[in-house]
Order: sequence, then C-alpha cells, then structure tokens
Amino acid sequence: GGGVGVGVVVEILRGVSGRLDPVAITTCQGEMVNLTGQVEGTGPFSLEIARDGLFFRRILHNASGNFSFPVDLSGNYSLSAFTDARFCSGKGVGLATILQLPVPSLRFEGTAAKQLEICEGEQVVLSANATWPVTVSLASSSQGATGSVAGSVVGARQVALQPVVDTPAAGATAEAGATEEG
Repeated sequence: GGGVGVGVVVEILRGVSGRLDPVAITTCQGEMVNLTGQVEGTGPFSLEIARDGLFFRRILHNASGNFSFPVDLSGNYSLSAFTDARFCSGKGVGLATILQLPVPSLRFEGTAAKQLEICEGEQVVLSANATWPVTVSLASSSQGATGSVAGSVVGARQVALQPVVDTPAAGATAEAGATEEG
C-alpha cells in the first residue's frame, strides 16, 4: 500500500482552576462584605456561587485573575462551579464564612424613651439586645452640673445605672448608646 494517510490533530487545552479566598468574617447585620477569589482559564467565565450549599448567584467575569462580589447575608460561601469560554469547567476550592450579628439596641426598662431623667441616688435598669460583650456609652447632663453615670453588669443582659454628680443638682439625665466589640 500506497494509501493516503489521514492526520488527526489533538489540541490539549490549558486547564481551568478556581478558588474562593478562605476567610471568616464577623460583621453587624446589614454591612456589605466583599468576597474575593481567582479563576484561571480562557475568559470570559461564568461563576456559580453557593451559599450554605445552595445556588446563590451567577457572576460573569471577563478574564483570568481576581474576582470579587459583595454579600450582606450570613452563611458559608463557595465557588460551586465555573465554566470558561472554551466550555472547560470545574469546581472551585475554598470556603468563606460570614457571620452577621444583629445591630445592638438599648432601652431603659419601663419606658421607650432614649433619654431619661433620674435623680441622684435613684437607679434605673438599661436592657441591651445585643451579642455580648457590648460597650455601653452613657452621657450625663444636668443644669450646670457635670457628672457621669456609674454602671455595673447585672445578669447577662442588663446594666443598673445610678447617676454620680460632682456638683449639687436636682438630677441627671442619662442618654444611652451601644456598640459591638469585635
């Protein structure tokens, strides 16, 4: 034989890879967090992001390299699947965990007021709806008097307040605010 040969060309495509940067972030409820990751292959890419193992969103990303996306919900995020322009696909590695704590709130027991007048020596209970530890900031004011409000933790969720006035006055006003420590 003098037959004609048929040539077959096989092109081996560069592999694809993807990862979500592993992080654990704790924030207050409603705050946006940017999660980041990387993909390699031939862009553009279709990225599928999962939250707690379920489809969360699809991201279209133009080129190899870094990507990011905002989230504002607690959960465990992963790059569940990705596909590049050649239809090569894979499953990403890495897990990002977001924990969002409720925004703290404070109230004086027995009233909805954010400001309360109390007399020197009188005690009032301040309740916090928060994830402990909480830093409680209190301001005290009176007509011409300067002072502060002494507080101590009572139980797990309450602070008992009593005005401490440096100059004689009829009373003091306590105003409450709270922040999470983190």
